[in-house]
Amino acid sequence: MNFLNLRSIRKNFALVVFLAILPAVAILFYSGMEQRRITIEHAKRDVSLLTHSMAQTQKDIALSAREILSTLALMTEVRALDIQAINAISENLIKRNPNYENIVLVDLNGNVLASGSACSTGHFHPQLYPPPYDRRYGASQHSK
Repeated sequence: MNFLNLRSIRKNFALVVFLAILPAVAILFYSGMEQRRITIEHAKRDVSLLTHSMAQTQKDIALSAREILSTLALMTEVRALDIQAINAISENLIKRNPNYENIVLVDLNGNVLASGSACSTGHFHPQLYPPPYDRRYGASQHSK
């Protein structure tokens, strides 16, 4: 109870200063928390907009690839498996469409038949198509 003894001027002055500063500290704390909440909401909105934009871009790229492949499937050179013509067409498409690294024609066994960029043709390329039987493991990868 000795602290409540307000006969000292020093104690009275400290109490008045503390009571005067307390609302300002409370307002600063509240405004900081409110600003944090608003910033988090803006960040969530921006991430959502960016995500939707990237998803739409991915859909557009997939649609473009589908259109190119559909057009290639209709070409007489591709249907006749004219390898030299397909190589030339693929190379030209890659030059005109920088989003694509390569356009490759692969048979069902994984053999590269035609390619638009520097990719050797006529032999199996493991990144393009997995073989039905892998000798390293002694079993079919497709049967797992």
